[in-house]
Amino acid sequence: MYILNLFLVSFGELEIPQLLIIILILFTIAIFSSVIISTYKLIEGLISDSD
Repeated sequence: MYILNLFLVSFGELEIPQLLIIILILFTIAIFSSVIISTYKLIEGLISDSD
């Protein structure tokens, strides 16, 4: 339970649920990884077209 209390976030009187924080982190990771994959595919396509 210490790890769950470690990620307790509150902004003044506004308390943000831990589930919302986890969902936002997972959403951010998913978007970041998809951008990395699409950038890699774009660069790979540009390199293979120049041959």
